[in-house]
Amino acid sequence: ARLSLGPLLPLLSLELAFPAESKPALLSAYSSGYILTQVAGGFVADRYGAPFVLAFTSAASAIVLLSLTSTPGEWGVAWWIRLYASLGLLAGPLFPASSVAVKEGVEPQRRA
Repeated sequence: ARLSLGPLLPLLSLELAFPAESKPALLSAYSSGYILTQVAGGFVADRYGAPFVLAFTSAASAIVLLSLTSTPGEWGVAWWIRLYASLGLLAGPLFPASSVAVKEGVEPQRRA
């Protein structure tokens, strides 16, 4: 979703009448959410296990993506910004949780 927004933004702007001044906020919403949950994602994965974090964030991201596809243009760009920030918040824990999963899945003698 985050990689497709840049090339599609001109078309979305025309179709949904997004104002030009809202485009930077929409493009940075994902990154803003992502950076806020990186450290917390590693902590939660250490505490409750990587499978829990990976399953929860994947399921919640699917729900947010489905809501993005059904968000009517009349709701405005503020709703899209919130949804993209939510996607970033949910994607932030994925890398740290994946690192924990690899750490737990590889025997100590096979680690680099």
